[in-house]
Amino acid sequence: MNGNGIIDAHIHMFPQDIVPRWGWYAAQDACFAEMTRQTPQSRVREAFSLPEETLALADAAGVDVMVAQGWYWREHDLCRRIPLFDWRYGEIS
Repeated sequence: MNGNGIIDAHIHMFPQDIVPRWGWYAAQDACFAEMTRQTPQSRVREAFSLPEETLALADAAGVDVMVAQGWYWREHDLCRRIPLFDWRYGEIS
């Protein structure tokens, strides 16, 4: 905690294999592909990081609190693939 009172009220939780397998996830869910595809013409500024990296980036930016959200997968099977994760304790499901 930096004591700045900065809250990032919108971060997403993704599985750790999202970067190496982005193409697979994108092929399963067109909305995910559209919203996270990075091209020179897109306005997407998403970054994927592991929990430890996310916490380090938040600390460096002076963020005290982050509100983590899941992704709104269209396919139920994708929802089930993503484990519940508590960064304090690790995977919990």
